Amino acid sequence: MEQKNLRKELEAQIIGRALKDENFRLELIRDPKSVLEKELGAKIPDSVTVRILEEKEGEICLIIPQVSKKEDELTEIELESVAGGTVGLGPGWTMKASDCGPSDCAVGGPL
Repeated sequence: MEQKNLRKELEAQIIGRALKDENFRLELIRDPKSVLEKELGAKIPDSVTVRILEEKEGEICLIIPQVSKKEDELTEIELESVAGGTVGLGPGWTMKASDCGPSDCAVGGPL
């Protein structure tokens, strides 16, 4: 549950900044993976794809999450997070909790 909240907070911060900062929004659309890596202060594995969808007038975009096997089972990433001191940010990528400072929004860098 904590991973879901962290991801929602991260998404809200990124979207909020994109709405206020036109240059940031354009860069996020152009190269989303690099922008997220800069914001997180962590490398996103090559196996992870980052896509940005920009809603147009008269359009609604919904993101349907990947269906997990069982609610009560932890994924490998969640297990690593519990055992190895990492922060899970979504399927396929994490960062070490020790990389997060007290003012780093708990994701490795200010947003």
